[in-house]
Amino acid sequence: MTRKKKKRNIDVVLVFVVFAVLLLSYINFNIWQERVEKIAKIESLEEKIERETLRQDYLKAEVGSYDKMEVIEQIAREQLLLRREGEEVVVISREEEEEEEEEEIEEEKDFWDRLLDVLP
Repeated sequence: MTRKKKKRNIDVVLVFVVFAVLLLSYINFNIWQERVEKIAKIESLEEKIERETLRQDYLKAEVGSYDKMEVIEQIAREQLLLRREGEEVVVISREEEEEEEEEEIEEEKDFWDRLLDVLP
């Protein structure tokens, strides 16, 4: 009987070991499969990042050249009073601007404010 118990114990242990190996193999396979999927996703995202970085660099270079030309043109128009064909140059002095602002302030005042201005 002890021999049967030992054989039975060995069978139980063997079944348990086989079950544990199969379970661990299944879990390991699932982890490996997820890892492969994530590596593929990382590679595609890295490629996308690289494409977007190149695109961003290209756009910065374009914007930089456009801004430089636009700034040069704006300075030439303002300081040198240059114009394009068909445009007219209008010069506004500071005195005129101040007079216009004072007139606007006067227009905004109501009757009582004007009366207070007249009275000493």
